[in-house]
Amino acid sequence: MAENTPPVAPVVPPKKNKPRDPIYVVIIILLLVGMGLLYYQMNENRKQLEKCSEDNKKLSADSNRYRSELDFAIGELGTSPEDFLGDLQALLTDYDTIISINSELDNKNTDLMDSLEAKRAQILELEDQVKRGKWTAYELTKKTKELEVLRGVLKTYVHRIDSLTTQNKALSERLGNVESKLNEAVETIDQYEVKTSQQDKIISAGKVLKAAEINAQGYRLKSNGDERPTDRAKRADRVKACFKIVENAIAKPGTKSIYLRVIDPSGKVMSDGRSFKDAGRNEVQYSDKRDIDYQNADISLCIYYIFGKDVDKGTYKVEVWADGHKIGNSTFDLK
Repeated sequence: MAENTPPVAPVVPPKKNKPRDPIYVVIIILLLVGMGLLYYQMNENRKQLEKCSEDNKKLSADSNRYRSELDFAIGELGTSPEDFLGDLQALLTDYDTIISINSELDNKNTDLMDSLEAKRAQILELEDQVKRGKWTAYELTKKTKELEVLRGVLKTYVHRIDSLTTQNKALSERLGNVESKLNEAVETIDQYEVKTSQQDKIISAGKVLKAAEINAQGYRLKSNGDERPTDRAKRADRVKACFKIVENAIAKPGTKSIYLRVIDPSGKVMSDGRSFKDAGRNEVQYSDKRDIDYQNADISLCIYYIFGKDVDKGTYKVEVWADGHKIGNSTFDLK
């Protein structure tokens, strides 16, 4: 019986409660106070947000009302279409002036001209829109800023035009100097040409042959073939002119045609209609001619002209021509 008796559990003495640490208590209190403050602040922020929302709605309504009032005020006191058109016309005149100046410059700027034309087209477009009543007075007032931009651009164009004008003036001065020098050069060339022309004339004149010792008179041909000089008109049946072509070192050598012109007392050339051209390309009738081989040395020759009719009394003239020039003359009388 004693062996079946359960063991007796040991007796544990009860635990004593330790007092709480004061630090934990303080922390807990602080947390509670902080949570309360956060809650209060969140509540206040919510109220402020609601108030801001209401204020925004009110401001939006006021803004629309103020805009209507501003439109009305501008319509009464702001920019009018007439004033705006006047500003446009003045600006357009300024652009036209600059365009005209640029177009007259010798060194005009093509890119600048394109920009000016584009801005001018923009002004005309604004003018057309105003005339069609497209904008309100408020919108016209805002458009004045666009005019100010165009005026600002115009100032830059004016500056560029002034620069181009200055360059053009400098170019004109340089061109004037160049023209002056060119005129001097042309004048010098003209002087040389005159001298050259004179020299050419002198040389050309120097190349002309000269006939000297001209002896012309009437002759009668006898039955035996002999000829005898005569001063009787009724006996003379021919003219014999003898002369010498003198030496000329600068004349062109070669075959030369020497022409004889016999002019009767009435001034008519005794000719059968034959002619040659003088230096001026004029037709000159002659009585007879003879070809010679001229080699820049003296050469003597005679040329005959046979009368084909009764011979008149009086003084006869004889002229000797070569290379289109009269190179000598003489006279003889028949009684």
